[in-house]
Amino acid sequence: MQYIREHEIEQLLGLYNDMQSMTENVKLQVSSLESSKATDDDIEGMALKRTTFDNTPGYSKGTASDRTAKVALSYEKSLDLETRKAMEELLQELQLIEVIIAKVEISLAVLTPIQKDIVMLRYCKGLKWGEIDSIINKSNYLFSISAMKARTKEAIQRMTKVCRIRTCEYEQVMRLFD
Repeated sequence: MQYIREHEIEQLLGLYNDMQSMTENVKLQVSSLESSKATDDDIEGMALKRTTFDNTPGYSKGTASDRTAKVALSYEKSLDLETRKAMEELLQELQLIEVIIAKVEISLAVLTPIQKDIVMLRYCKGLKWGEIDSIINKSNYLFSISAMKARTKEAIQRMTKVCRIRTCEYEQVMRLFD
C-alpha cells in the first residue's frame, strides 16, 4: 500500500478549504435528492389514483388504470433508479472527502502551534513568505523567513508520516477537483 508524499500533502493543504466547502455542497445535494423523493411519491400516488393534488383520498387497487398513469409510473421508477445511483455516488464522494479532511486535521494536530500557524497561512490561505513573516512576528515569535521555511518543511514531513492517506484516495479526491 502506497501513501502520499510531501508534495501531495501540500496540494491537499491547498485544497483544504475547498474540500470543506465541497463537503457542505455534497450534503446539500444529498438533502435535495432526499426531498425530491416526495415529489416522486406524489406522481405515483396520482397515477394510482390514491390522492389528488389537494390530498383528497381516492380509490386505488394499486394498479395503473390508463396509459398515462403507466407512463408516469414508468417515469417515476426510472427517476428513482437514477436518484438512487446519484445518491450512492454523492455519499461515496462525501465519505471520501470527509476521511481526507479528518486525516489532514489529525496530522495538523500533531504539529507545534507555530508549525500549524505557518502551514495554515502558507497553504490554506496561500500567503507569501513576506506576509507570513509579518503575521508570525507580530505574535511575539521572532523567526526569519528561512527559519519558517525550515519549520514548514519539518511540519510537512511530519504530516506526511502521520496522515497515511493512500495514493488511490488522493487520486480520487484530486479527480473531484479537476
